[in-house]
Amino acid sequence: MQAVILAAGRGRRMGDLTNRSPKPMLRINGRPIIEYTLRQLPSEISEVVFILGHQGHKIINYFGDQYQDRLVRYFWQIRLDGSAGAIFQARRILKNNFLVLNGDDLYHRDDLKKIVQHNLAILVSPKPGIDSAASVEVSEQGYLLGFRPIELSPFPLTNTGAYGLDYHFFSQPLAAISEREFGLPQTLAQMATNHKIAVEITDRWHANNAPDDLIAAEEFIKENALDY
Repeated sequence: MQAVILAAGRGRRMGDLTNRSPKPMLRINGRPIIEYTLRQLPSEISEVVFILGHQGHKIINYFGDQYQDRLVRYFWQIRLDGSAGAIFQARRILKNNFLVLNGDDLYHRDDLKKIVQHNLAILVSPKPGIDSAASVEVSEQGYLLGFRPIELSPFPLTNTGAYGLDYHFFSQPLAAISEREFGLPQTLAQMATNHKIAVEITDRWHANNAPDDLIAAEEFIKENALDY
């Protein structure tokens, strides 16, 4: 099974920290953010696929073509056309089911293990996110219904940027979020009309959006024993 790591964005909220570094390569306790996540990948993952953009060569130089006995491959997102567009860069090599993760967030192996047990899934958290204008809406059976304004949700759930996808994704019209960008969560919301997309909930997720988040990440890593 493959894991697709979205690592093309500039990460402008990090300010000068990303002038000469891709955001997933910013260090926490001396180790790049993304290395913590790669170490948390479940045993089902045998190949890692990076989608690169800003300063992407530094990711290539660090991980090479193999990491912890997993094959590592790279694709460039020259035109930054959103998270859904990013996955299409690697379409020709993605097989059956695959995991998709934000390259700058921290996850726990147990949650990723849950995701890969489904054909289609999304990981959500009761923690607020910096872009939490919308809350994930879940059916009584535990499947994705879509998104709604967060102020209308009695129990807001944040999209963590972790997904389980399969080949159905590539036959789905992509959801435009602007003239040039196509959103992955919005595309999943469209798919939810005809496909069951499981929703898994976690409180073991940390988003790194701004410099202060890197400091808070140190405690998150310690509390969740991610540093091994």
